[in-house]
Amino acid sequence: MGRVRGWENWLKEYCSLVEKTICGEESLSSQDSNHLNYLRNILEAGLGTKTTLSEDNQRTDLRIPLETPVILKTEEKEWRGLTVNISIWGMFVSLPDPPPIGVKGQVLLDANGRSACVNCEVKWATGKPLGALPPGAGLRFFSLDPAQHKVYREFCNQKLEDAILHKIS
Repeated sequence: MGRVRGWENWLKEYCSLVEKTICGEESLSSQDSNHLNYLRNILEAGLGTKTTLSEDNQRTDLRIPLETPVILKTEEKEWRGLTVNISIWGMFVSLPDPPPIGVKGQVLLDANGRSACVNCEVKWATGKPLGALPPGAGLRFFSLDPAQHKVYREFCNQKLEDAILHKIS
């Protein structure tokens, strides 16, 4: 029980600090910023997604492994795929024929029974498997509607909690 409570506390602290940065309530002090990085590292280790920042990997968001259907829509085309991982600022979607880098559109998903539609841009794509990743596209969110991003963040927070508590139980 104590072990689970520790993870729950880390999850709550992480989500609270992230919300402070997103909602613009205040800018994080350097101590809070360091603590946020510390919590992200703990949670990534618990999820088994721990990576280090390097020239090839500029990711700073916590990635949550998750397979859920999504639709990527642009004015010209629609792609249906499955997420491989999600974060509050983007996701990687498995797509056999991904769109080219720079394409902008919207990603739609069912967020725990509520629909979320978020503006996105293809930041990177691969048409063949890359390590453990299938062919697909890395999407980065932009010009976010606050209400839609809140629905999506709540979805991410719930999936993060589900994944962590599943891993440690």
